[in-house]
Amino acid sequence: FIGSFQLKHTLTRHIKSINVLAIDAEGRLLLSGGNDGYIIIWDISSGTLIQKHSESIHGQVTAGAWIDSAADSKAFVFSSADSLVSIWGQSKKKNVFESLGPGAMHQGCIESLNFDPFHHRLATVGGGRLTLWAVKPDWTLSEIVTTPRSEYISWTVHFVNQGKAVIVTYLEFHEMYASPYHLFTARDPQPRICYNANPWSVNWNRCVHTQIGATGLAADGQLLLVSNLDTGTDLYSMPLLQPIRFFNQSMQVLMILPMAFATPESLVVCGSDQGTVSLFNYDDGTLVHSLTHSRSNCQL
Repeated sequence: FIGSFQLKHTLTRHIKSINVLAIDAEGRLLLSGGNDGYIIIWDISSGTLIQKHSESIHGQVTAGAWIDSAADSKAFVFSSADSLVSIWGQSKKKNVFESLGPGAMHQGCIESLNFDPFHHRLATVGGGRLTLWAVKPDWTLSEIVTTPRSEYISWTVHFVNQGKAVIVTYLEFHEMYASPYHLFTARDPQPRICYNANPWSVNWNRCVHTQIGATGLAADGQLLLVSNLDTGTDLYSMPLLQPIRFFNQSMQVLMILPMAFATPESLVVCGSDQGTVSLFNYDDGTLVHSLTHSRSNCQL
């Protein structure tokens, strides 16, 4: 059964495009960040703003994620346009967050990041590189490894297999790689590679038959959504990348469509170039809802 949807809150403090939306493990707090350089913490239930902080001295906020699921010890990480990675955590004041250190610099503007709660590792991608970091008990970041620079634009990153593997996608390339500390890399319409982490080495490579834009990974790491930069979104099984289903979306403007699995994973949620959010039935690929988010020419 797929229920109906209705607007609960409209959050309006950002004044430019939003690049980051992340919900904490308890589903209580929302982290947002955007081109205005602001990081904002929201209470999801009430829709109220808890804290707003400007990082505009470092440029746009490009990516972000919660990195501590403990209800009494929350923290989040975010990146800025100048390649700075920053970690903030709760202070002694309830729901107030503060900087936990000077951060670290990625080699290039970060497009995506992901946290591994099993081994307390952080993966950042941008500038054609993937960097793996150890998150120390004092919240400092220690670089583990950085891959050589790719000619393609590294776009998204996901940890899988309880943090034993990481998937990286490269914009408009078809390639992916894997390893015992499996690093899968996806690129334009071609192969994929996988790296061992300990020691770091290539394990395998595979391809999909379309271009790759954004990607969305299921919570169990067994399914991967891929924006094909043409007709919509494709669903693949992992790690063999077998095609399962297609979610059709017509686009007037060629763009990278963000997508995600709803929880429980009976729905696939996709953005659009027409101000709507499309909800597809996972089982048969049919469009079940189209939610109006903004004006018709707004890209989501």
